[in-house]
Amino acid sequence: MVQADIAKYDKDYLAIFHDVNTRMVRFKWKGYASSEQLREGLLKVLDIVIKEHSLLLLADLKHMQSISPADEEWIIKEWFPKIVLTGIKRLGIVTSLDYFNNTSVNRIMRSIQPLVTFETEYFVDSSDAFKWLLDGEE
Repeated sequence: MVQADIAKYDKDYLAIFHDVNTRMVRFKWKGYASSEQLREGLLKVLDIVIKEHSLLLLADLKHMQSISPADEEWIIKEWFPKIVLTGIKRLGIVTSLDYFNNTSVNRIMRSIQPLVTFETEYFVDSSDAFKWLLDGEE
């Protein structure tokens, strides 16, 4: 029997799951992540998306804290251009409870808008994001 939702990465600050049936990668920030942890985690997300040919990405930022300006720049210039090239179709973002994180995410998303080739929606609840991602695949 194949397990649909397989944990690919699990640290104190981040968990990443891959669902083979839906071709979805879900990553959930658990709290504070240092710059090194944030970058390592996002690179792991990218690696899994590439290896598994994922089309759907659920970013649960609910418990993520602020993102430094240097990390914002790294995400904009290094990470997002690579995630766009993977061919993902949809990105669901569960917004953070942290005001400063939301401000950073908004700046990042505005900056990368010209590159975006996939649908993006924002949610308060991960189950709503999950449903939206799957509804687009019907």
